Amino acid sequence: MEDVELEGYKIPKGSKIITNIWTAHHDPAIWGDPWMFRPDRFLDDNGELLPPEHTLRQSLVTFGTGKRVCVGENLAKSRIFLYLTTLIQKFDLHLPKGGTVPSDDPRAFLPGALLRPQDYMMRLTVR
Repeated sequence: MEDVELEGYKIPKGSKIITNIWTAHHDPAIWGDPWMFRPDRFLDDNGELLPPEHTLRQSLVTFGTGKRVCVGENLAKSRIFLYLTTLIQKFDLHLPKGGTVPSDDPRAFLPGALLRPQDYMMRLTVR
């Protein structure tokens, strides 16, 4: 709507800004150890979810933020939760004999539309 200066950068009116969410989610200044899978970083000392205004919650923008937030965020989160809990309730997950777990380090993941771990096999047994 108007020319603006942000952290020394001049952004002219009418510019299109594209956010690099991947970089924001891997910023050591925010996350400390961004390459580690630690869901507990979103919990307080009592094991409760951090409040929405907490810096870490504000920095996780998987589904976007503000006016442009993904309208399917709640549906996606509920489907993922139901899918995984159903799978874990009904099956035990095992590696096949001699199988190995791929690295959980995202730097070793395969590139594409989405990062994904190396292919591996799992064996499921009914509980």
